[in-house]
Amino acid sequence: MFDVQKQIGQDWQLEAGYLGSKTDHLYGFRNANFSVPYGLLGAAGYNANGSPKSILQRTPYPNNGVIQLVHDIGNANYNAFTFQVNKRFSNGFNIISSYTYSKSLDDTSGIRTQSSELFPQNDLCISCEYGPSDFDVKHRVVGSLIYNLPIGQGLMYSPSSKIVDAVIGGWQLSVLGTLQTGQPFNMGFNDNNASTNTISGGTPATRPNYVSGQPYFAPNKRAGSSGQWVNLAAFTEPAPGFLGNTSRNMLYSPGYQNFDMSIGKRFNMPYNEHHQLQIRLDAFNALNHTNFGNPTNNKYVNSSTGGKITTSNAIPGSANQGGRELELGARYTF
Repeated sequence: MFDVQKQIGQDWQLEAGYLGSKTDHLYGFRNANFSVPYGLLGAAGYNANGSPKSILQRTPYPNNGVIQLVHDIGNANYNAFTFQVNKRFSNGFNIISSYTYSKSLDDTSGIRTQSSELFPQNDLCISCEYGPSDFDVKHRVVGSLIYNLPIGQGLMYSPSSKIVDAVIGGWQLSVLGTLQTGQPFNMGFNDNNASTNTISGGTPATRPNYVSGQPYFAPNKRAGSSGQWVNLAAFTEPAPGFLGNTSRNMLYSPGYQNFDMSIGKRFNMPYNEHHQLQIRLDAFNALNHTNFGNPTNNKYVNSSTGGKITTSNAIPGSANQGGRELELGARYTF
């Protein structure tokens, strides 16, 4: 990693940096009793009469079902460029802001992670899973602002009345904002056309084939109960006994945005200058913006709701879990 900083004037600071890492021996699940799809075995996948061999005939240990094995052969790499613009508190306001452009790639993001299936599509080829990490976020902007409103004695707008000054003077506004792109997910099929015991064991990991020339996302894509996010015409089911050719985590969900705001004021008590009353109004998700997550039951191409994103998600790092929330508080210090 490296980092460069530059101070501009007395209050402003610019910073740019790079961070890169490579990780080996990551944990992940695989089925140690994987039955290879008969189409991938060539002539060895068929009986003498030309019928496909059954799952049991293609399973190494036919007396057992799925054998869940925790492996440690996963690999990952992460690269990120970061930029920061900060202003220390002066003249009534302070700014802290950062932008990160990053890419996280791996062939396993861990055990029971956010969007990937429990097992790889092909348990004999962990490296075939190489793609964006379940938690990959390409762009992320975070910023905070503290601003003392210029109303009050000795400030830009100074009320002549002490009573008016006590009411409208000395207010402070705070804003915390987060903007980021979405996270990756897969589409798949809720059947066992590939004929493997992993899928029949409850993990529909078969991915679709990509239809050349079709866009991944629906025209005028949008999330919500009436919107379509994924273009289902871009994907088709592989032939029986085969696995799909689309890569892991090739699609991305909608991005996140959130703004938390707060306004507050301290009142000095007239009978003792060491006593203060503070009132504060906090607004979480102040713009009441809905943030959608990855598809859950809608990630199957052959589903009536396939490709629709209808689940909402909380902003990472925010206290808000849904719509706008208002909180009014008061504190007396002495």
